[in-house]
Amino acid sequence: DDWKKRFIAEYAQLVTRLDALECLFWDTEDNVLQNRDCPSGLLSLQIDRMIEYKQILEIRAEIYGIDLLDEIQKLNG
Repeated sequence: DDWKKRFIAEYAQLVTRLDALECLFWDTEDNVLQNRDCPSGLLSLQIDRMIEYKQILEIRAEIYGIDLLDEIQKLNG
């Protein structure tokens, strides 16, 4: 079950980092890039790839029979 713990931790870390990245750079009300030091195309690409990776992990979790929402709630307990 060590692999399962690592898998869940990896997913939780990805979600946290993706949320932080989106919050750091985007104004959620106006959907406007806040940090002009980073090229918006590059940032958008990074966010897109992180979302794709998250979706892949979600598909794998489904295959393994892992309820990610339940597991993350247990972590945040």
